[in-house]
Amino acid sequence: MGKLKTVTVSFFRASKERPWRLVLLLIILTLIVLYLLNIKASKKLNTSCVVSGCNSEICQNKDDEPMASICLWNKKFTCYKNAKCEAQKDNTCGWTMDQNLTSCLSGFN
Repeated sequence: MGKLKTVTVSFFRASKERPWRLVLLLIILTLIVLYLLNIKASKKLNTSCVVSGCNSEICQNKDDEPMASICLWNKKFTCYKNAKCEAQKDNTCGWTMDQNLTSCLSGFN
């Protein structure tokens, strides 16, 4: 802890001689705070997803209006029976393309 205090004190002493260092420090601190706020905000955006559609083939946000489905059966819809409908990396709802779902869907191409 003593080294950090020494570095900080010497940095501020040097900033009197070189005011650009203080500006640089403020910019760096601002970027760190913005980064941390962005992480916190992205965690809050976690989406709750539900399965909808006549054949349970649609994965959507639970707060959105229900999506229309044409209600025609397609054999590939069986692949979604055990699939995970959940928030994806981009925070939108979607089917998680794990090995089982990918393998099942590839059988219908």
